[in-house]
Amino acid sequence: FFKEIKPFQSAVEPVDIVSYDILYHQLLKNIEFLFEKAVSANKKRWCDFRMHFQNVFVSLFYRDCISRNLEVRNCCVCYHTMIVETMGLVNLADSLISIRKLVFEEKKYTLAELTTGLKTNFVNAPDLLADIAKLPKFGQNNGLPETLMKQLADDVAEIAERFQTEDFFCVPSLHTLHNHISRGGLLEATADGRRKGEPLAKNAGTSPAVQTEHTSLILAASSWDQSRFSGGQPLDVWVSAKDWYDCENIQRYAALFRTY
Repeated sequence: FFKEIKPFQSAVEPVDIVSYDILYHQLLKNIEFLFEKAVSANKKRWCDFRMHFQNVFVSLFYRDCISRNLEVRNCCVCYHTMIVETMGLVNLADSLISIRKLVFEEKKYTLAELTTGLKTNFVNAPDLLADIAKLPKFGQNNGLPETLMKQLADDVAEIAERFQTEDFFCVPSLHTLHNHISRGGLLEATADGRRKGEPLAKNAGTSPAVQTEHTSLILAASSWDQSRFSGGQPLDVWVSAKDWYDCENIQRYAALFRTY
């Protein structure tokens, strides 16, 4: 897959980024390109499995395989689902807020200055990092980040649906599990204030550095349409150990978690 996305920079025709709308449109084109490459790689791998590997045991659990007397990877099932892990989507939403506010609305920085700050891991841009830290972040339930995350999630889900056929389902997901740590370790600094190598946001929650109340976090995570993502999105909530010694607190947490 990574060999196939080497020509990434030249795959989407570059344009002059003179407004936030142009930037966002160009971003979606890049995301669609990555989906296209991921779908192509997945189908190729599936064909390779059909040719070289058989899994009779797993096939026994598929009704279509039994009725057709075919192995699971031999096109016997009536559908094929590809899950695209979109970890980093929350970081992307927060990063877009930084660019929208600091570059296009307040005009405090240029895109070139922002890019230079990211390339140096904010070492030479402490003022930029401080300004980013002051901006609202997803999970604090103050409006703009949640609105942007909803738009971004809807657009990503729509891109995924473009690759669906009668027997092939392409579905995005935010199930990071622990992979937000390793994937974050591969990335340079991002415009949400995340430093090089730091973890990405986990599951449907905030970036690790973002402080938020439990209710705000759940309201934020519930603000976008999770039904278009695979399997419902996990949400990590930190709970103090001392809270579990109070039965009334436990009941409050239970009620809060049920709302999600």
